Amino acid sequence: MAMQQSGKIDVYVFGDQSLGLPELYRNGQPLPAGVRYLATVVGYRLPVFEIVEVAQLADLATVVPSAFGPPGGGAGAAPPDPETAKSIGPYFLKTSQYHEASAFVRIKLGAADPQDALQDVRASVGHDEAQIVQGHFDILAYIGANTDQEIFPKVVKLRQDVKAIKDTVTLQVIDYVSRSPNAPPGHKVP
Repeated sequence: MAMQQSGKIDVYVFGDQSLGLPELYRNGQPLPAGVRYLATVVGYRLPVFEIVEVAQLADLATVVPSAFGPPGGGAGAAPPDPETAKSIGPYFLKTSQYHEASAFVRIKLGAADPQDALQDVRASVGHDEAQIVQGHFDILAYIGANTDQEIFPKVVKLRQDVKAIKDTVTLQVIDYVSRSPNAPPGHKVP
C-alpha cells in the first residue's frame, strides 16, 4: 500500500532536459535538493519527468533550475520553463511500488467529479498511486508491470474501466532514480 504523504507539496515537472539524467545520479551524485524521483520517459513531447517536494510553491523556483540546469548547459543562460502540475491533497505517487516496467498516465476528465474519478482510477490500477493534480490534466496515475509489453493493456483497461476519462497520455519510463526507501537496488539514490 502506498504511504500517504503530507507536510510538503508534490509538484510533477515535465521538462526537455536535465543535468545528468538518471545514470549520473546512480553513480554517486546526489539528486538536487527537493527532487524525490527523476525519470526519462517516452510517449510525450517532454522526455524528462521529476517529482519535486517543496514546502511552499515559491520554493519551486529554486529547485527547478538546479534540477534542470540552463538550456544547452551554458553558463548564465536562462533556466528552462518546464511544464508542471501540482498535487492536490496528500500525495501518494512513488512512495511504495516499483516495477521492472512502469509508466505514468496523464488523465483528462470529462464533466466528472475528480474525487469519484480518482477512486475509479485507483480501483482500476489496483493501488493508491494516483493523484488529482492542478495543471494541464486532472489525474496522474502510476502503472507498473513485469514487462514493457504489459503496460499498454493496463492503460487500455484503465480507459475502459473509468468512464469519466476523456483523454490520456502515457509516459513510459525508460530509466529512473528515486530517494524512496522502497526503490530497488540500482535505482535508489541518496
